Amino acid sequence: MKSVIFALADSVNTYEGGKLVISGTFDRIISTDVPFTFRPFGIAIKIFGEKKDYGKSYDAELTIRKKGSNRKNIEIPINIQFKKPLRTVGLIHAVLAYNIMSINFEVFGIHVVEVHVKNVSNRKKLLASIDFLVEKGDIQYNAIPKKSTAKKRKKK
Repeated sequence: MKSVIFALADSVNTYEGGKLVISGTFDRIISTDVPFTFRPFGIAIKIFGEKKDYGKSYDAELTIRKKGSNRKNIEIPINIQFKKPLRTVGLIHAVLAYNIMSINFEVFGIHVVEVHVKNVSNRKKLLASIDFLVEKGDIQYNAIPKKSTAKKRKKK
């Protein structure tokens, strides 16, 4: 198995035939302080398999954590299913799209999203990973500006 597309985005979706729709990709999250909750958090993954994978499914685990730490922000059991080959080239593929409604971050720094596949003996093997930065800054995503409360002066 090999991951060819791995993206973080505001929103992800899939369509029949393995089409991924990815909107608002990012590789960093900015917050004025920690802890904070970030939403939405989409993860899109396209995986190509081999002929032996056709019709099979594999148990896997998707995790998000601070790099260098074993403490996970989130852990999601997933199932990778290789349904049918792409018609034009006969490649076996699986498409995964997850939209996490909110995720809590406790610390700034580099974080990582990982997909581990369980093998026959139930051992985990890293299939794919992507790093992203959680950093301190002045910008607030999806901030709504306050309306001015000053009254307009009437002309006399």
